[in-house]
Amino acid sequence: MRSRDASSDLLPARAVGVLAKVCVCLYFVMLAAVNLRYFQTTGTLSSLGLVLVSLLIVVLFVARRERGELSERPLHWCIGFVATVLPLLFRPGPPGNEVQILCGDTIQILGLAVTMLALVSLQRSFGIVPANRGVRTLGLYRFVRHPLYAGELSFLLGYALANPSAWNLALWAIEISLQCARVRFEEGFLDRDPDYRRYRERVRCRFIPGVL
Repeated sequence: MRSRDASSDLLPARAVGVLAKVCVCLYFVMLAAVNLRYFQTTGTLSSLGLVLVSLLIVVLFVARRERGELSERPLHWCIGFVATVLPLLFRPGPPGNEVQILCGDTIQILGLAVTMLALVSLQRSFGIVPANRGVRTLGLYRFVRHPLYAGELSFLLGYALANPSAWNLALWAIEISLQCARVRFEEGFLDRDPDYRRYRERVRCRFIPGVL
């Protein structure tokens, strides 16, 4: 009787988990479709990079490990999803001068490259909210603790430089605040794991090796 009750209690949680996975996958599939159309129109490499990153996220999200601890705090979920969706609000603006455009495009490509390598390093441990699916210590995670967020913020900085506007710069500042809060929540959640504490002692920097 107890086992039946326990299994029935798990059904709503599983349903919510499946729904969340479907919504996240649809979001990134739509993001890939939008950027594919933009790439076909403009031929910009950053748009093609976003297509590849979005599709890679879908693959990793579907194949991710379901076992492990997952934060149940609503604030953690809210910060994670808002930080993920906020970049959609960035808008093309009046183009800057040639130096701004060149610097912006270069930073965007570098940011996308870091994001792609971070996703490959993360493999099946990718997620939106704080979770412990095993401590990742390979790839870019040997140098900084949060290379994925570093790549995302770099890409958005490049976009804001190439499309300078008060709106884009304000969004970039908000995204930095959200990602810093996200990092603090994630590390607070993972600090319960002695393996992560040892990893944090070994890899001191969060975003930029030897700097930050």
